Amino acid sequence: MARDAVWTLLNNDAQLAALGGDGFKAIAQYSEDQRPEAAAFIVICWRQTDFNEDIQANAERHFDLYVHIPVKVSTDFVRIENMIDRCDELFKAVEDSTDPVVGEDGWQLDYVGFEGRGLDFEDEGYQTICKPASYMALASKVIAP
Repeated sequence: MARDAVWTLLNNDAQLAALGGDGFKAIAQYSEDQRPEAAAFIVICWRQTDFNEDIQANAERHFDLYVHIPVKVSTDFVRIENMIDRCDELFKAVEDSTDPVVGEDGWQLDYVGFEGRGLDFEDEGYQTICKPASYMALASKVIAP
């Protein structure tokens, strides 16, 4: 369903890692007990589907990226915008890539569409500044030859 392919794409990009700083990583929602301490990070949140997965496993999947920077590190929302811009570039390149992004779960990311950006806010729980961006992904199950 593209979960692992999106995670792989974000965690393996050198430019995104440089923008995020030492220790940058993208994490799946609820996969960590606490936030990373010294760097920016992205939380990937998959939204509810409105179709029967048994019938249509390759339908569109909607997800949000929440880009966080600890307040003690920076309060610069421009840095967050730059990180989201880089995510947009990575996702735009998926459709035309000659090397498909395949996750360890066997799903290949075929297309990612941009759906918008949210408001700048301060996340008091994580003690970060944050901004969300929304996307739609299409993926296909990789069939071995």
